[in-house]
Order: sequence, then structure tokens, then C-alpha cells
Amino acid sequence: AAHLAHEGTHVQWGKRPASIDEEYQAYRAEAEVWNQIQGSEADGQCDLVSWMISLGERDAKKRIRRMYPNLPEDA
Repeated sequence: AAHLAHEGTHVQWGKRPASIDEEYQAYRAEAEVWNQIQGSEADGQCDLVSWMISLGERDAKKRIRRMYPNLPEDA
């Protein structure tokens, strides 16, 4: 469900060019869903995303820029 929230966010952004802001919003959606359903489960990707988003938008976007160095800041 958390991964679908991430991908669903990309769909909602539609035909705009990909951007750091879009990736941040997608990761944020993933973290929100994961934090609600996690319980005692562990998922390396979702746990990492949840931690990254917990750092706040500025620091999370710094990490996203490292993962996607060629994306523009916003669309």
C-alpha cells in the first residue's frame, strides 16, 4: 500500500516533467501510509523513506537530490 501511494502520487502529478518536488511528495505519501499501517512489520525501503521524511522537507530533499541528481527542483 505504501509503495502504491508513492506511485499514485506520480500519477496525480500527471504530465508535468519529473522534479525533486514531485519525488518529495511521492516519498511523503509513501511515508504517511507506511506510518499508519506499519504495526510491527519491517520493510527496509519504507522504513528508510519514513526516516528520511521525518527529517523535514529541506533535509529530505537534500537526500532526494543525491538519488536523482539530474532532476530539476520543481516542474
